[in-house]
Amino acid sequence: MSHELQGKTALVTGGGRGLGRAIAEKLAASGVLVAVNYASNHDAAARTVAAIESRGGAAFAVQAELGAPGFTAGETNEHVIEDSEQLQAVVAATALRRFGQPEEIADIVHALASPAGRWITSQNIDASGGFKL
Repeated sequence: MSHELQGKTALVTGGGRGLGRAIAEKLAASGVLVAVNYASNHDAAARTVAAIESRGGAAFAVQAELGAPGFTAGETNEHVIEDSEQLQAVVAATALRRFGQPEEIADIVHALASPAGRWITSQNIDASGGFKL
């Protein structure tokens, strides 16, 4: 995979497992320094970091319960996240007659983060594989 995102940094929430892990691994393979966020499962985040590093990527684990009341990012308390909503990943059968895979969503995130996505603004992207059809 090319390193078109070399020098970028991404915070991947829930990066220790499932969809988050697939996104973290995909971005790292393109040269992104990945902060693997986890709320409580340090071991899963550590496994994701180890997998990324074993393939020559760069990653580190960050423990924070994003969206929790009073959450502040970093010890300097410079950034406060307000009115966040919890996101929920739903796996559903689609018009494609199969279940979506985390790697497929990771491909979409990668495309949006890459230079190819530079002109995409303010869009809702349906990545359900045709679930609503």
